[in-house]
Amino acid sequence: MAVSGLAFGQILIMALFLSPAAGGGIQPDLVSVIDPADYFFSRRVEGGVKNMLEAASKTPANPQGNLTQLLAIRWLGEHKERLGDSKEAVRTALQKLAGGPDGSPRDYAQLALARIDDKPFPLVRTMPREGLRAALEWFPNDVNLAGGIDLRPPVGSKPAAKRDEELEKQFQRLQTQVMKMLPEEAKEEFYKFAESVGNIRVDRLSSGYAPDPSDPRKGRAFIRFTGHADHKALAAFIKEKAGSDARLDEKKGPKGEPITVISFPHPPAFALIGDTDLIMAGYTGDNANSIGIVEQVLAVRAGSQPSILKGPLAKALENVPAEASGMGRGFLPQEFQDELNRSPLGAAPQQVAIDLFNRNAEGKEIELRGRFTFGSEADAKKYVEGFKSVVAMASDALKNVPPFIKSEWVDAIKKTLEGIEFKADGMEVMGKAGVSFDTQKKLLDLLEAVIKFQAALQRP
Repeated sequence: MAVSGLAFGQILIMALFLSPAAGGGIQPDLVSVIDPADYFFSRRVEGGVKNMLEAASKTPANPQGNLTQLLAIRWLGEHKERLGDSKEAVRTALQKLAGGPDGSPRDYAQLALARIDDKPFPLVRTMPREGLRAALEWFPNDVNLAGGIDLRPPVGSKPAAKRDEELEKQFQRLQTQVMKMLPEEAKEEFYKFAESVGNIRVDRLSSGYAPDPSDPRKGRAFIRFTGHADHKALAAFIKEKAGSDARLDEKKGPKGEPITVISFPHPPAFALIGDTDLIMAGYTGDNANSIGIVEQVLAVRAGSQPSILKGPLAKALENVPAEASGMGRGFLPQEFQDELNRSPLGAAPQQVAIDLFNRNAEGKEIELRGRFTFGSEADAKKYVEGFKSVVAMASDALKNVPPFIKSEWVDAIKKTLEGIEFKADGMEVMGKAGVSFDTQKKLLDLLEAVIKFQAALQRP
């Protein structure tokens, strides 16, 4: 399980990193990071339009069937030049799936049709209208630092055509490089994991922290993943692979939804909730079983304990913009303040409010806005000056980069750094930064070059 988990983590992180830049062609899920041709070759499944159309049209009987169907749909969309006389039969089959019930087959069929018809990728999923506050509502009321990010485009976004194609090509090149770096046994375990659980999609991540003033090691950390997975298959996989010290408890939620709680002698503990959510929670110190913390989340969810929306952050969370793709609110723990005070920044805010706006679906930039509250005006000014010095140091460091780093990539990073705005106003500091779509593409080119360089170093 360790090898497959590492492989899954590496590849899913890449999908999550790239998906905010995507308008629709790149999905933050397992299927998006598997090369259909490589997978089918490894399983000795014959390719070709006829076989792929048959696999795409077949109703899955198990998680492996789900994986096969989605990869076949992807293959058909990505090989439109090979459809020939079967093009209309493929379109008919995909249209049926695209009009079917909510789920990955519908999403992938819509994307495949867009590719075949040379249309902009549809935004198959968008953020909920209520925004990110809902992502935090299961956290306890004493959580005083929380944040989240939604990987879906905001409601009302309109897809931009050409840049989606460019990003998808970048993603596929990165995918190829990452998969090449995986040892064959790791890739095989990754494929077996995907066959065991089917597709896993992550739409949103949120986190919270509740400190213990008397002992930092007793602080409680919470992470919530929201998306879609086959609860039954994922729980079965965990049961099979979990060690002897794992404890698994099955229960029902308020609406009869299945909940699987997994705990160990040391943090963290987990709870699979229905087909949509995974909770990971634990003490910050590696010294106690964390099942009680997960149970607390379940109690808040059930309404028997108060939520963060009724706690110290209630007022701060009221002003989170509904269109924000990311946010952070709260009070910095004292130990973190101490670290910042010792850093080149020279001062630490006591309270933060950060919002992220992702307008990439419209071909625009990602913008980050922040408001930081300090204990004094002097600290606020000191922080601004410290931040300017950090930016200057970062710019100087860019003068000495490896030869494979192109100057245009360095210039894009410098321009982004120079565009960061910080201004002190009394005891508050207001900040703003933006990353243009063109700069994001250059950063992805940089990431691809770094991966290739690392791969070259690994060759015997």
